[in-house]
Amino acid sequence: MIWWIIGIAIVVYIIYKKSTKKQSIPEAIEQIEALVDKLYPKIVEETHASIKEHEKNLKDDSYLPSKKDLKMFIEIEREDLGTYEKVRQDYVALKERYKHDVQKQTQVVRDYFDYFSNIEQRNKTNERLINGIDFDQETVDSLREEMQETFIKNKEILKRLM
Repeated sequence: MIWWIIGIAIVVYIIYKKSTKKQSIPEAIEQIEALVDKLYPKIVEETHASIKEHEKNLKDDSYLPSKKDLKMFIEIEREDLGTYEKVRQDYVALKERYKHDVQKQTQVVRDYFDYFSNIEQRNKTNERLINGIDFDQETVDSLREEMQETFIKNKEILKRLM
């Protein structure tokens, strides 16, 4: 009799563990989506503000840092603004396509989050580079390399998302 109770307890425990794992993945996906939903408007707003600031500095003859860098930043940010909404639309489509494949859906949501996190990181690095008048050349090169890395990462993420 005791073996039956132990057997039933083990079966109930296994069923419980499997059901909690299934619930935790969708909850994690929802949490990541909520983070992106908070991050997205902030990034769009900051990108618009950054473009305006860079355009203002480009017209200012007394501005000391490289105008070549400013032009590059403006171009990249404008392209990103055009891409943000496309990424969101493609994310929704992929999420629907893979709604029955948790592993692929998890990868899609991670890419979605990573894309916007990289944009945020690049924007911060961009501001450090633009505002860092006293940086030595090694620091400037390091910041440029950091920006290039985020650009490459996002290029690969976009291949998966689009």
